[in-house]
Amino acid sequence: MSYTCGMWDGDIGEDDLRAAQDRKMDWHAEHARFAGAQRVLDIGCGKGSLLDVLKFYGVVDVLGVDEGTWQNTVLPETEYRSVDVRKPFDLGRQFDIVTCLGMAEPQGP
Repeated sequence: MSYTCGMWDGDIGEDDLRAAQDRKMDWHAEHARFAGAQRVLDIGCGKGSLLDVLKFYGVVDVLGVDEGTWQNTVLPETEYRSVDVRKPFDLGRQFDIVTCLGMAEPQGP
């Protein structure tokens, strides 16, 4: 489960939140040109749900950054960094794709 919205299909009464969130993650993986990407950074990754899906789609090197602790994610410790995403940071490496889904809005001063 993630903290963001889902994509509902058909009658909401026959769908549930998990299915809607899984559908949303699959949609992003299929439509955001991740095909062929080997290294993906997700800024504001939350629980790491998108990166978990991308690994299923063949991305071999993922890194999620957020302000929480890795224990609150679905990611192994090696695939997560706790950073203050409101300030510049350097991870010391390059990525093929950088994504940031739905995390810019809640950032304060």
